[in-house]
Amino acid sequence: MLASLVLLALEKMELGSIITIILPMFVIFSTNGIIAACTNAAALDRVPNMAGSGAAFLGALQYGSGVISSFLLAVLASQNGNPWMMSWVIALFMCLSAVTIFFGIRGK
Repeated sequence: MLASLVLLALEKMELGSIITIILPMFVIFSTNGIIAACTNAAALDRVPNMAGSGAAFLGALQYGSGVISSFLLAVLASQNGNPWMMSWVIALFMCLSAVTIFFGIRGK
C-alpha cells in the first residue's frame, strides 16, 4: 500500500519519470505474488469441504477486480498518456485491500 501511495504522490507532484514509475511498480508487483498465494491459501483453509467452489469463487473475484480496474482506466484515463489515473486506481484498490485486511471481520 505504501508503494502505491508513493507512486500516487510522485505523479501528483508531477515528478514522474520512468524511474519514479518503475520503482514503486516493482515493489507493488513483487509483493503481489506472495500476498495472492497466502490469501488464497487462508481463504481455502476456511472451507476445506468446498475447496473447489472456493477456488472458483476466488478466481471469479480476481477476474472481476481486473475487469473493474480496466473499466475505470478506460473511462477515466487522460488522452495525453499521463500515468496519473493508473496511479490513482492502483492506490485506490491497494488502500481498499488494506482496509479490508486490517478492519475486516476476523474469525476465531
